[in-house]
Amino acid sequence: MDRRVRALLLVAGAIALAVMILGRSRSPAPEPQPPALPETPPVVGITPEAEPPLPPTLDPPVPFVRGAGPHPIESGRTVGIAAGDLPSDTPLLLDLRLPAELIPPEPALRVIAADGRVLETVVQRGERADELRLPLDPAWLLPGRYVIEVRTLERSHFPLRRFALEVR
Repeated sequence: MDRRVRALLLVAGAIALAVMILGRSRSPAPEPQPPALPETPPVVGITPEAEPPLPPTLDPPVPFVRGAGPHPIESGRTVGIAAGDLPSDTPLLLDLRLPAELIPPEPALRVIAADGRVLETVVQRGERADELRLPLDPAWLLPGRYVIEVRTLERSHFPLRRFALEVR
């Protein structure tokens, strides 16, 4: 190797070593503090003891069910079940309710878990004309949220109805 190349490599190595040593000995930068918010003046007529009521939430609370079911769920709604309340020897039965005229002859649906698992199945109609009965294996249901998509006969670009199941 040429003497110049060796000298350049030696200098570059020394610089890299110096940068590494200086980087380690440097103290960490202080945490940035958020800017202080200006103090807001109190609203006239409202005391801290009499705060205004909170506005109602847009989403209704999730109703929790127990046992094997069947448990009805309206289109676009959520039903919840505690993991300890899942049946051990029978499937969890969900009755998915949607307009009867939108249900195809062989209703297909898929259940999508939050962790990426997907269950695709064909289901039967329930006891009512506007219901689809979905049996779910409790061993497949881990704690988390599940989206249930039913393909319908709607004339739209996205002919799906969705339901949700929460296992806590």
